[in-house]
Amino acid sequence: IQEPKIIGKQHLKLYLEQEERMLEGIAIGQAHRLPELQKKNQKLIVAFTPQVNGSSIQLLIRDFQLLA
Repeated sequence: IQEPKIIGKQHLKLYLEQEERMLEGIAIGQAHRLPELQKKNQKLIVAFTPQVNGSSIQLLIRDFQLLA
């Protein structure tokens, strides 16, 4: 995960890297979880629904869990 940020006061925007691919995701209503993601290069398990956004894919993140 790289540089998460809050958008629209309540939502969390995440940039996730898997292997050599960068994916953009949004976690609706989860801005309160930003403090959990302050360390760089954390590993997560992510539950998501893919959405086509123009010519790219955006992940609608339902939930995530930090890996120890």
